[in-house]
Amino acid sequence: MLKKIKQYISKEFIFPKVEIKNSDNLSNTVVLVTGASRGIGMATVETIFKNGGNVVAVSRNINKLREAFPEEHPNILLLSADITDELDVKKVIETTLIKFGKIDVLINNTGINTDKPLEEASIADFENITDTNIRSIFLMCKHVVPIMKKGMDGFIVNIGSKISHNTNISPNKVLYATTKYALEGFSYALNKELKPFGIRVSCLMPGTVNTFVSLHAKKYLSSYHVAEVISTMIRLSDIDFESVVIKSKYQNI
Repeated sequence: MLKKIKQYISKEFIFPKVEIKNSDNLSNTVVLVTGASRGIGMATVETIFKNGGNVVAVSRNINKLREAFPEEHPNILLLSADITDELDVKKVIETTLIKFGKIDVLINNTGINTDKPLEEASIADFENITDTNIRSIFLMCKHVVPIMKKGMDGFIVNIGSKISHNTNISPNKVLYATTKYALEGFSYALNKELKPFGIRVSCLMPGTVNTFVSLHAKKYLSSYHVAEVISTMIRLSDIDFESVVIKSKYQNI
């Protein structure tokens, strides 16, 4: 009898059976992706679409978006917007709701880099990179969060960089590193703030991605590797990915 009681306690309270929510199909999911005309953003749109999801692809340049996604499809909405501008952000969200009626997932992928020593960086350089890498994410979250709160569900993925975990940062990366450190902190704090509303917030921090011409391209992550990770994170809706660092197994830093 005592043995059976111990087995019951272990089964129900110590090692309970957990049902993992992992949908192979994202057909009822609406995903908004910024910076969608190339790189990680483009790969993410393609991956979500191939898995049956509804995707809103946002970029400043509508022509580049149309080049990336030349075939019209009812499950893909292409929108041109400057998401450092609050009015444009509101228009993106309003248009998305008109088209799909909801926003389940927000992928904040917009970002720029700079390679200048600090003393050569201008005020304009600083404002440009902080507007693109921080302000745009703040604005997108600010206006998407109330929608997700109403549904008591949602997922926000902010694309950071492994640079915020590097112990050996290469020269001329001060401004870029500053924004990515800030984004990781923003994501972590927002995740805690929104947890009571059933909303997850993650900062995905890839190592070098081979979006450039290089003789060593195979040593770096593919945009599609990152997109597959994002797709998996969406599917595993019971998992709280507070911050995730990924890199190619061939990358040493």
